[in-house]
Amino acid sequence: MEEPAAEAQHDVAEKPPRWRALASCAVTLLGGRATLILNILALLVAAAMIPARWYVVEEIFRMPAGDWAYVWPIILPVAVMLIVRNRYFSYVFFSIYVVLAFSLGREIWLIQIGQPGYYSGPAMGFSEVLFYVLSVICLASYLGLVAIRILHHAWTR
Repeated sequence: MEEPAAEAQHDVAEKPPRWRALASCAVTLLGGRATLILNILALLVAAAMIPARWYVVEEIFRMPAGDWAYVWPIILPVAVMLIVRNRYFSYVFFSIYVVLAFSLGREIWLIQIGQPGYYSGPAMGFSEVLFYVLSVICLASYLGLVAIRILHHAWTR
């Protein structure tokens, strides 16, 4: 008679806590653990780049930088990283984010010493525009491939 009670206690002990199940679900939805950590780090880098970009726009062009037009090109690549959830894609995009963050830091340093770089207008630098366009192209191609995969799967059933 003691055996079933011991088995019942053993079954209860082996069930993972609720937070582990939620963490496992998040990792499944957002890719592997390394990809998830990298995407979160990219989100933090992007969050740090937004006020820095606003500072550059306000200092060089003397324009109020509260406009969200300066935010979307920084946030969109992170959103693409979170949507695509590919490890190598995240590594490449994160390395581009790090390069852009150092570039932005260099711009701020040049502003502080009185020698800002050349800017033709209040737009972002060429590298940031290129990164934004690249992320839009990657998102469009990813969504197109997903649509093709869904249609192919529906067609073959």
